Amino acid sequence: MGYIRWFLSFLKKYRVRMIVGLILVFITSLLVLINPQISGMIVDEVIEGQHYEKLGILLLIMIGVTLVRSLLRFTFLMCFESSSQGLVYDMREEAYRKLMKEDFNFFNKNRTGDLMSRQTGDMDAVRHMVSHVIYFSFENILVFLMALVMIFSVNVKMALCMLIVLPFTLAVTLSQRRHIKPAFDRVRDCFSRLNAFEQETIAVSASSVLVSVCSRLVFSCSVEASFVSVSVSDSDSV
Repeated sequence: MGYIRWFLSFLKKYRVRMIVGLILVFITSLLVLINPQISGMIVDEVIEGQHYEKLGILLLIMIGVTLVRSLLRFTFLMCFESSSQGLVYDMREEAYRKLMKEDFNFFNKNRTGDLMSRQTGDMDAVRHMVSHVIYFSFENILVFLMALVMIFSVNVKMALCMLIVLPFTLAVTLSQRRHIKPAFDRVRDCFSRLNAFEQETIAVSASSVLVSVCSRLVFSCSVEASFVSVSVSDSDSV
């Protein structure tokens, strides 16, 4: 719970944008129901009822609804994406300030790869959750509930048949979660070790290059010094 409170403390700054985005998601989900209704009206009134004069108006309504949905979708995507980018920036800045205050014992106890993976992979996972997972989950729940209401209004038996399948879908999802979580932990541990190995390799290579450059400088300085001493001794002998 401490991690969640720490995360929510950063999310508080962007709560207005998030609430506006969720409201737009709700409106967009409601607009999804309009075009199927209009399609039904086209079939019932235009094709079967032969009221062809209504076809143009119904098509314009469908196009207008699609354009409004696209505009609203773009707006709430920008709300969630800008919130996620600002949130990750604030979290990284706070984590960096925290790391700068730690002593050498902290860095001796914690692997460099773990610290790097938290600053890269974990932060990117948080950004993905804020920018995609929140609105995607909310949108799908709304669409599912609205579709369920529509199916019950059309045919109760069909709706009950669909509900019979839901427990099996839930069981499959939970079983996949039990396999995915350990796999994610293994991938994260491998990524951490890879970062640690990469950092150590780069550090060793950089130190080797630095030692080589310093050796060359010392050698060139010693050669120049010996050359100067020889020149001075020759001039003194002359």
